[in-house]
Amino acid sequence: MLDFNACKSVVTRGNGSYALKPVVTATPTTVSGQIAGYVARAQAGATVYAEQGGKVVKGTLADSTGKFVLSPLIQSSTQGNYDVVIVQNNVATGVIRSVPVVVNTSTAVSTSDAPIALPSSSMSTVSGKVTPAADALVRALQPVNAAAFEIGSINANLDTGVYALSLPAAAPIVSTYSAALPLSFAAATAAAGQYTLEADAASGATQSTGVTATTGQANVNFNFLRIQRGGDEPPGPLQPGEHDEESRSPRCAVDRRRRHKRMRRVRSRPRTCCSQAARRCRQWLLPARSRQERQLLSDDRSATSSQKKARMTKNSSLGSRRSGCFLAWRASGPTMPV
Repeated sequence: MLDFNACKSVVTRGNGSYALKPVVTATPTTVSGQIAGYVARAQAGATVYAEQGGKVVKGTLADSTGKFVLSPLIQSSTQGNYDVVIVQNNVATGVIRSVPVVVNTSTAVSTSDAPIALPSSSMSTVSGKVTPAADALVRALQPVNAAAFEIGSINANLDTGVYALSLPAAAPIVSTYSAALPLSFAAATAAAGQYTLEADAASGATQSTGVTATTGQANVNFNFLRIQRGGDEPPGPLQPGEHDEESRSPRCAVDRRRRHKRMRRVRSRPRTCCSQAARRCRQWLLPARSRQERQLLSDDRSATSSQKKARMTKNSSLGSRRSGCFLAWRASGPTMPV
Protein backbone atom coordinates (compact mmCIF):
# COMPACT_ATOMS: atom_id res chain seq x y z
CA MET A 1 0.00 0.00 0.00
CA LEU A 2 1.22 3.51 -0.88
CA ASP A 3 0.49 6.15 1.76
CA PHE A 4 0.55 9.84 0.74
CA ASN A 5 1.37 12.14 3.68
CA ALA A 6 -0.59 15.28 2.81
CA CYS A 7 0.55 17.22 5.89
CA LYS A 8 4.25 16.99 5.01
CA SER A 9 3.79 17.19 1.23
CA VAL A 10 2.50 20.77 0.99
CA VAL A 11 4.98 23.69 1.10
CA THR A 12 4.02 27.37 1.37
CA ARG A 13 5.61 29.85 -1.03
CA GLY A 14 6.47 33.48 -0.33
CA ASN A 15 3.53 34.85 -2.38
CA GLY A 16 0.99 32.81 -0.39
CA SER A 17 0.62 30.04 -2.96
CA TYR A 18 1.57 26.40 -2.37
CA ALA A 19 3.98 23.90 -3.86
CA LEU A 20 3.77 20.12 -3.70
CA LYS A 21 6.68 18.09 -2.31
CA PRO A 22 5.22 14.55 -2.20
CA VAL A 23 6.03 12.35 0.80
CA VAL A 24 4.95 8.78 0.04
CA THR A 25 5.65 5.58 1.98
CA ALA A 26 5.08 1.99 0.90
CA THR A 27 3.86 -0.67 3.35
CA PRO A 28 3.47 -4.39 2.53
CA THR A 29 -0.06 -5.31 3.61
CA THR A 30 0.67 -9.04 3.91
CA VAL A 31 2.76 -8.49 7.07
CA SER A 32 0.85 -5.57 8.58
CA GLY A 33 -1.69 -4.85 11.28
CA GLN A 34 -3.21 -1.74 12.85
CA ILE A 35 -3.60 0.30 16.03
CA ALA A 36 -7.03 1.69 16.97
CA GLY A 37 -8.51 3.66 19.81
CA TYR A 38 -10.67 6.58 20.91
CA VAL A 39 -10.10 10.07 22.24
CA ALA A 40 -12.78 12.05 24.06
CA ARG A 41 -15.46 13.50 21.75
CA ALA A 42 -14.39 17.00 22.76
CA GLN A 43 -11.03 16.25 21.13
CA ALA A 44 -12.41 14.96 17.84
CA GLY A 45 -10.10 15.98 15.01
CA ALA A 46 -6.97 15.37 17.05
CA THR A 47 -3.89 14.26 15.12
CA VAL A 48 -2.62 10.79 16.02
CA TYR A 49 0.83 9.50 15.06
CA ALA A 50 2.46 6.09 15.14
CA GLU A 51 6.16 6.73 15.69
CA GLN A 52 9.41 4.82 15.94
CA GLY A 53 12.59 6.43 17.21
CA GLY A 54 10.99 9.88 17.26
CA LYS A 55 9.97 9.73 13.58
CA VAL A 56 6.41 9.52 12.29
CA VAL A 57 5.62 6.26 10.52
CA LYS A 58 1.88 6.77 10.09
CA GLY A 59 -0.56 9.56 10.91
CA THR A 60 -4.33 10.01 10.97
CA LEU A 61 -7.11 12.19 12.42
CA ALA A 62 -9.69 11.20 15.00
CA ASP A 63 -13.18 11.28 13.51
CA SER A 64 -16.28 12.98 14.94
CA THR A 65 -16.78 10.14 17.43
CA GLY A 66 -13.14 10.32 18.56
CA LYS A 67 -12.13 7.08 16.84
CA PHE A 68 -8.78 6.75 15.13
CA VAL A 69 -7.14 3.91 13.19
CA LEU A 70 -3.46 3.74 12.24
CA SER A 71 -3.15 1.31 9.35
CA PRO A 72 -1.30 -0.39 7.79
CA LEU A 73 1.66 -0.83 10.16
CA ILE A 74 4.34 -3.47 9.66
CA GLN A 75 4.16 -6.16 12.36
CA SER A 76 6.29 -5.63 15.46
CA SER A 77 8.13 -8.92 15.00
CA THR A 78 9.68 -7.35 11.89
CA GLN A 79 9.70 -3.62 12.63
CA GLY A 80 9.51 -3.31 16.42
CA ASN A 81 6.85 -1.73 18.65
CA TYR A 82 5.32 1.70 18.03
CA ASP A 83 4.72 4.81 20.13
CA VAL A 84 1.31 6.44 19.73
CA VAL A 85 1.35 10.25 20.06
CA ILE A 86 -1.86 12.32 20.23
CA VAL A 87 -1.70 16.09 19.68
CA GLN A 88 -4.27 18.86 19.33
CA ASN A 89 -4.46 22.59 19.91
CA ASN A 90 -5.19 23.77 23.46
CA VAL A 91 -4.59 20.37 25.07
CA ALA A 92 -1.50 18.57 26.36
CA THR A 93 0.15 15.84 24.33
CA GLY A 94 -0.70 12.19 25.04
CA VAL A 95 1.92 9.44 24.58
CA ILE A 96 1.41 5.65 24.67
CA ARG A 97 4.73 3.79 24.51
CA SER A 98 5.62 0.36 23.16
CA VAL A 99 2.38 -0.58 21.39
CA PRO A 100 2.74 -3.96 19.63
CA VAL A 101 1.33 -4.69 16.17
CA VAL A 102 0.37 -8.21 15.10
CA VAL A 103 -0.28 -9.14 11.46
CA ASN A 104 -3.97 -8.95 10.47
CA THR A 105 -4.90 -7.81 13.99
CA SER A 106 -6.12 -4.52 15.48
CA THR A 107 -4.37 -3.49 18.71
CA ALA A 108 -6.69 -1.34 20.87
CA VAL A 109 -5.22 1.38 23.11
CA SER A 110 -8.60 2.68 24.34
CA THR A 111 -12.32 2.05 23.91
CA SER A 112 -15.36 4.20 23.24
CA ASP A 113 -16.49 3.61 26.82
CA ALA A 114 -13.13 4.77 28.23
CA PRO A 115 -11.59 7.17 25.70
CA ILE A 116 -8.32 9.01 26.20
CA ALA A 117 -9.00 12.48 27.62
CA LEU A 118 -6.18 15.01 27.29
CA PRO A 119 -5.87 17.84 29.86
CA SER A 120 -6.10 21.43 28.68
CA SER A 121 -2.97 23.44 27.94
CA SER A 122 -1.95 26.85 26.74
CA MET A 123 -0.12 27.03 23.41
CA SER A 124 3.15 28.74 22.57
CA THR A 125 4.42 29.71 19.13
CA VAL A 126 8.01 28.97 18.15
CA SER A 127 9.09 30.69 14.95
CA GLY A 128 12.18 31.52 12.95
CA LYS A 129 13.82 31.20 9.59
CA VAL A 130 15.72 28.51 7.70
CA THR A 131 18.04 29.12 4.74
CA PRO A 132 15.51 29.03 1.85
CA ALA A 133 17.79 26.99 -0.42
CA ALA A 134 17.87 24.21 2.19
CA ASP A 135 14.21 23.32 1.43
CA ALA A 136 13.95 22.12 5.04
CA LEU A 137 11.36 20.38 7.21
CA VAL A 138 11.28 21.69 10.80
CA ARG A 139 10.25 19.16 13.46
CA ALA A 140 9.44 19.73 17.14
CA LEU A 141 10.57 16.82 19.37
CA GLN A 142 9.67 16.55 23.05
CA PRO A 143 12.05 14.53 25.26
CA VAL A 144 10.28 12.26 27.76
CA ASN A 145 12.35 9.96 29.98
CA ALA A 146 15.35 9.83 27.61
CA ALA A 147 13.13 9.24 24.56
CA ALA A 148 12.03 11.88 22.05
CA PHE A 149 8.61 12.09 20.40
CA GLU A 150 7.64 14.22 17.41
CA ILE A 151 4.89 16.62 18.43
CA GLY A 152 4.62 18.68 15.27
CA SER A 153 6.34 19.54 12.00
CA ILE A 154 6.12 22.05 9.20
CA ASN A 155 7.86 22.72 5.90
CA ALA A 156 9.73 26.03 5.92
CA ASN A 157 8.49 28.55 3.36
CA LEU A 158 10.04 27.61 0.04
CA ASP A 159 10.93 31.22 -0.89
CA THR A 160 11.57 32.97 2.45
CA GLY A 161 12.47 30.07 4.77
CA VAL A 162 10.05 31.32 7.46
CA TYR A 163 8.30 28.78 9.71
CA ALA A 164 6.09 28.78 12.83
CA LEU A 165 4.99 25.93 15.10
CA SER A 166 2.30 26.02 17.80
CA LEU A 167 3.25 23.76 20.73
CA PRO A 168 1.58 22.84 24.07
CA ALA A 169 3.19 24.43 27.12
CA ALA A 170 1.79 21.87 29.59
CA ALA A 171 3.47 18.59 30.51
CA PRO A 172 2.57 15.61 28.30
CA ILE A 173 0.70 12.66 29.79
CA VAL A 174 2.44 9.31 29.28
CA SER A 175 1.49 5.65 29.57
CA THR A 176 3.01 2.31 28.57
CA TYR A 177 0.83 -0.10 26.62
CA SER A 178 -0.96 -2.88 28.41
CA ALA A 179 -3.62 -5.27 27.16
CA ALA A 180 -5.64 -4.41 30.26
CA LEU A 181 -7.63 -1.30 29.42
CA PRO A 182 -8.07 1.52 30.27
CA LEU A 183 -4.47 2.64 30.41
CA SER A 184 -3.17 4.75 33.28
CA PHE A 185 -1.57 8.07 32.30
CA ALA A 186 0.81 10.25 34.34
CA ALA A 187 2.12 13.76 33.61
CA ALA A 188 5.82 13.99 32.75
CA THR A 189 6.32 17.31 34.55
CA ALA A 190 10.04 17.55 33.70
CA ALA A 191 9.15 17.72 30.00
CA ALA A 192 6.70 20.63 30.30
CA GLY A 193 7.47 23.15 27.57
CA GLN A 194 10.78 21.49 26.70
CA TYR A 195 11.36 20.84 23.01
CA THR A 196 14.14 20.19 20.54
CA LEU A 197 13.66 21.87 17.18
CA GLU A 198 15.28 19.98 14.31
CA ALA A 199 15.68 21.31 10.76
CA ASP A 200 16.14 18.58 8.15
CA ALA A 201 17.44 19.93 4.83
CA ALA A 202 16.59 18.24 1.54
CA SER A 203 20.29 17.41 1.12
CA GLY A 204 20.23 15.29 4.29
CA ALA A 205 21.97 17.86 6.51
CA THR A 206 20.42 18.32 9.97
CA GLN A 207 20.61 21.03 12.61
CA SER A 208 18.88 21.11 16.00
CA THR A 209 18.52 23.36 19.01
CA GLY A 210 16.66 23.22 22.32
CA VAL A 211 13.83 25.66 23.13
CA THR A 212 11.58 26.31 26.11
CA ALA A 213 8.03 26.85 24.90
CA THR A 214 6.41 27.93 28.15
CA THR A 215 6.33 31.32 26.43
CA GLY A 216 6.58 32.19 22.74
CA GLN A 217 10.01 31.92 21.11
CA ALA A 218 11.00 33.91 18.02
CA ASN A 219 14.16 34.00 15.89
CA VAL A 220 14.96 30.31 16.28
CA ASN A 221 16.92 30.26 13.05
CA PHE A 222 18.84 27.60 11.13
CA ASN A 223 21.59 28.58 8.71
CA PHE A 224 22.68 26.06 6.07
CA LEU A 225 25.48 28.10 4.45
CA ARG A 226 26.74 25.50 1.98
CA ILE A 227 23.41 24.16 0.79
CA GLN A 228 23.04 24.60 -2.97
CA ARG A 229 19.76 24.01 -4.86
CA GLY A 230 19.70 23.44 -8.57
CA GLY A 231 23.01 25.25 -9.11
CA ASP A 232 21.34 28.69 -8.99
CA GLU A 233 23.11 29.76 -5.82
CA PRO A 234 26.87 29.41 -5.20
CA PRO A 235 28.01 27.56 -2.09
CA GLY A 236 29.25 29.50 0.91
CA PRO A 237 32.93 30.27 1.46
CA LEU A 238 35.27 27.37 2.11
CA GLN A 239 36.46 27.11 5.69
CA PRO A 240 40.17 26.71 6.60
CA GLY A 241 41.31 23.24 5.64
CA GLU A 242 38.13 22.56 3.62
CA HIS A 243 38.42 21.45 -0.01
CA ASP A 244 36.08 21.58 -2.94
CA GLU A 245 34.56 18.09 -3.38
CA GLU A 246 35.03 17.93 -7.16
CA SER A 247 38.58 19.21 -7.66
CA ARG A 248 39.90 18.64 -4.12
CA SER A 249 41.58 22.04 -4.38
CA PRO A 250 40.88 24.95 -2.02
CA ARG A 251 39.01 26.89 -4.69
CA CYS A 252 35.36 27.91 -4.81
CA ALA A 253 33.44 25.88 -7.38
CA VAL A 254 31.78 28.98 -8.83
CA ASP A 255 35.20 30.51 -9.66
CA ARG A 256 36.18 27.33 -11.48
CA ARG A 257 32.98 27.40 -13.55
CA ARG A 258 33.53 31.04 -14.51
CA ARG A 259 37.12 30.35 -15.53
CA HIS A 260 36.15 27.38 -17.68
CA LYS A 261 33.33 29.33 -19.31
CA ARG A 262 35.76 32.14 -20.20
CA MET A 263 38.26 29.65 -21.65
CA ARG A 264 35.57 28.07 -23.83
CA ARG A 265 34.57 31.50 -25.12
CA VAL A 266 38.17 32.33 -26.07
CA ARG A 267 38.88 29.01 -27.75
CA SER A 268 35.81 29.41 -29.93
CA ARG A 269 37.36 32.51 -31.59
CA PRO A 270 39.28 32.22 -34.91
CA ARG A 271 42.83 31.03 -34.31
CA THR A 272 44.36 33.84 -36.47
CA CYS A 273 45.74 36.27 -33.92
CA CYS A 274 49.02 38.12 -34.30
CA SER A 275 52.05 37.90 -32.04
CA GLN A 276 50.75 40.65 -29.76
CA ALA A 277 47.41 38.86 -29.30
CA ALA A 278 49.22 35.56 -28.81
CA ARG A 279 51.38 37.18 -26.15
CA ARG A 280 48.28 38.44 -24.37
CA CYS A 281 46.57 35.04 -24.68
CA ARG A 282 49.51 32.69 -24.18
CA GLN A 283 47.93 31.13 -21.07
CA TRP A 284 45.26 29.78 -23.46
CA LEU A 285 48.00 28.50 -25.80
CA LEU A 286 46.69 30.14 -28.97
CA PRO A 287 49.42 29.44 -31.63
CA ALA A 288 50.96 32.04 -33.95
CA ARG A 289 50.24 31.45 -37.62
CA SER A 290 53.75 31.53 -39.10
CA ARG A 291 57.26 30.57 -38.18
CA GLN A 292 58.29 34.21 -38.18
CA GLU A 293 55.47 35.09 -35.78
CA ARG A 294 56.46 32.27 -33.44
CA GLN A 295 60.01 33.65 -33.45
CA LEU A 296 58.66 37.11 -32.66
CA LEU A 297 56.65 35.69 -29.76
CA SER A 298 59.73 33.94 -28.39
CA ASP A 299 61.81 37.10 -28.68
CA ASP A 300 59.08 39.21 -27.06
CA ARG A 301 59.13 37.12 -23.90
CA SER A 302 62.75 38.14 -23.16
CA ALA A 303 62.76 41.62 -24.73
CA THR A 304 62.34 44.92 -22.91
CA SER A 305 59.44 47.25 -23.58
CA SER A 306 61.44 49.56 -25.89
CA GLN A 307 62.87 46.62 -27.85
CA LYS A 308 59.37 45.24 -28.41
CA LYS A 309 58.14 48.57 -29.81
CA ALA A 310 61.17 48.84 -32.13
CA ARG A 311 60.70 45.31 -33.41
CA MET A 312 57.01 45.85 -34.12
CA THR A 313 57.88 49.02 -36.14
CA LYS A 314 60.69 47.25 -38.04
CA ASN A 315 58.48 44.43 -39.17
CA SER A 316 56.11 46.68 -41.06
CA SER A 317 55.43 44.06 -43.73
CA LEU A 318 53.63 41.92 -41.18
CA GLY A 319 52.57 44.78 -38.94
CA SER A 320 49.55 45.93 -40.90
CA ARG A 321 48.17 42.42 -41.23
CA ARG A 322 48.79 41.64 -37.58
CA SER A 323 47.45 44.93 -36.31
CA GLY A 324 44.30 44.63 -38.34
CA CYS A 325 43.79 41.05 -37.20
CA PHE A 326 44.38 42.00 -33.62
CA LEU A 327 42.05 44.98 -33.67
CA ALA A 328 39.31 42.94 -35.34
CA TRP A 329 39.80 40.17 -32.83
CA ARG A 330 39.63 42.64 -29.93
CA ALA A 331 36.50 44.23 -31.35
CA SER A 332 34.63 40.95 -31.41
CA GLY A 333 36.22 39.02 -28.55
CA PRO A 334 36.44 39.44 -24.76
CA THR A 335 39.07 41.52 -23.01
CA MET A 336 41.97 39.23 -22.14
CA PRO A 337 44.37 39.70 -19.21
CA VAL A 338 47.97 40.64 -19.94
